[in-house]
Amino acid sequence: PITLNGGDAQTTFTLPIAQLVQVVSANLTLALVPSAGLNSDSWITVRINGLVVGQINLATARLEGHAISLAIPVSSLKPGYNTVQIFAAQHSVTACAPPLSPELFTQVDTKNSFFTLSATPINPDLTLNQLGELFDPSSDAKQAQVPVFVSDPNAADQATTLAYAAQGVARRFNYLPVNFSVLSLDQAGHSPVAQGAETLPTAALLIGNYAALTPYLAGLNLSNTETPRLIVRRFDAAPARYLVILVANTIAEQQQLALRFALTELPLPAVHSLNLDTLTVTGLPNPPPPRQNNGFQFRDLGVVSTTLSGVDAPSLDVQVWNAGWKQKAQVRLHLAYTAGMSKQSALNVWINGVLQGSIPLNLPQGGEYADFAVTLPTTQLNAGWNKIRLQPVLIPITNGGECQPFFPGNLSVSIFDDSKFIWMGNGSEEYARDLAVFSGFNSMKWTSGWLEGLNIQLAANNADLLSAAMTLTGKLSQTAHLPLIKLNVGTVLPKNTWPTILISTLDALSTENKHRFGLSPDSILSRLKNNTAGQVSLIDWDAKPNLNTWVESRSAFDLTQLTFAAVAEDAAQPEYLFAASTPVTLQAGMARAVGFGVWSQLTGTMAYWPNEGKPVISIGRTQEPFRNYGLSRGLSIWITQNPWYGLLIVLIAGIFTALVIRWGITTYSRRRHGKN
Repeated sequence: PITLNGGDAQTTFTLPIAQLVQVVSANLTLALVPSAGLNSDSWITVRINGLVVGQINLATARLEGHAISLAIPVSSLKPGYNTVQIFAAQHSVTACAPPLSPELFTQVDTKNSFFTLSATPINPDLTLNQLGELFDPSSDAKQAQVPVFVSDPNAADQATTLAYAAQGVARRFNYLPVNFSVLSLDQAGHSPVAQGAETLPTAALLIGNYAALTPYLAGLNLSNTETPRLIVRRFDAAPARYLVILVANTIAEQQQLALRFALTELPLPAVHSLNLDTLTVTGLPNPPPPRQNNGFQFRDLGVVSTTLSGVDAPSLDVQVWNAGWKQKAQVRLHLAYTAGMSKQSALNVWINGVLQGSIPLNLPQGGEYADFAVTLPTTQLNAGWNKIRLQPVLIPITNGGECQPFFPGNLSVSIFDDSKFIWMGNGSEEYARDLAVFSGFNSMKWTSGWLEGLNIQLAANNADLLSAAMTLTGKLSQTAHLPLIKLNVGTVLPKNTWPTILISTLDALSTENKHRFGLSPDSILSRLKNNTAGQVSLIDWDAKPNLNTWVESRSAFDLTQLTFAAVAEDAAQPEYLFAASTPVTLQAGMARAVGFGVWSQLTGTMAYWPNEGKPVISIGRTQEPFRNYGLSRGLSIWITQNPWYGLLIVLIAGIFTALVIRWGITTYSRRRHGKN
């Protein structure tokens, strides 16, 4: 739930509406729980895109029940993202009410609050510059489904072309997960112009040569059938259905065409068909330069400059990856804050739920910090992901009591993306081999080498494995926010030093690979014994045979519904594996893996999950604080932070001890000889 506190409170969220629909009617149901202390002068105002669409008296809402329905004017909505703002003006007395009184609140039950939209599809004649409307991130779908039609789904030489095409679709969908299905043009019931095509998703990809795609090019009046072309056309047999066609006569030309399709930064003209020769590659985004291991800016983690406002200002969370033993770290913040705040205002810095510092925001005229440093001790840093939370506490100069003026609208602090995170001192600089490299793709792209080149190796030429590879590649390009240009996909790959992802069925894995990736009972048992923290998170799925049973009995259990991801820890170059018992299971498992929530759960050296319903289980490094591995403070921490001084002290202590022993022996000897 969202709680609106104080005399003047608000919350903002976004309502997505697909590009290719026309909204006929709209209704908003708000589930509100107003405070019993609010009087009849208390109101909720709802604005959509700046227009007031409804007002609710909170005293009346409390008496009539908490579910209030508002009819939304269709004219206030637009295709794409709509900004919805809920403002609360709350009073408990008729005059001089303290605006921060605890009885001034209204809770919005987000679970039972919802929009009801009635819409009809529209069928505009889209051109290439409107592909963003076709592959629409504002769709209300949880996952986009995109069929890809080719002449032969099992052809070995088209895998890289399909991977580039997947990026072109996924990057236009932005953050929306995409599941690809590679199908044959001749496959019964799946042809894009077959009877029942209205059941297909809004857009389908067609990739092939002119001879194979002749039926789908009819009516375009193409004068040249030798030049590679990118085409979008409306499928008139079914409403709101479109074909995006990549046609070229050779595999090399198809690959180049798919690569240009993946470069969403290239502006496309308002035409239906584009000759590849006219599509020049200019102004491509350059990968950021390799950063130093001991420090980086927030923008390198995908964080943008952010302004946090209001009495109940939200926090800004920053995720930082720690590969292993490090010395202490620092957060060096660049921030600015507005005038009109009291001396109690501050920006609190938390690391993994522990308060580490507080930055005062106490100048009445406002101010700026160009480089405010907060030290993060080694004892509070985890191996793996660490969450830095920047939580503002913004308090006005007066609280509005006793008829004092009160202006909560000018309570804001901005945190800029050139703020820095710095590791202090020496330590392990290599990123650990961990599946979190996928969910943290954007924050590790400089050192993991993904943008320098990537191999995706398929165990066999199979349509389901190709579909899984397309789904994975599309997700990687979404997470990286950049195209993966240097890419090899196929069953046989050239030798290079690029990271490799293996997509395979379990039966196709060699005995060596099963052990390297930990997919044999012996390997798993070894992982459990050698686990850094000595603990493994295992969940009993409704008392069915699970991984624990597998390890104890040393015999395999039913794997037919599980998909595995694993890391080869001993490989010279990073190697990762996605595997399942059958190609169909692997495609379904990959579709679930790239979905909301599941992708971020890929951690450790091995993870596995069923195709639906159950959580992801991870095995490997846990998020253990360093204090669990030895002394938590004092001399041990000082030595890790100052190793050379520590060595010098040990040498001095050793020399001093030796001198004391020598002096003691000499004194004893003299006394003994003196008596004799």
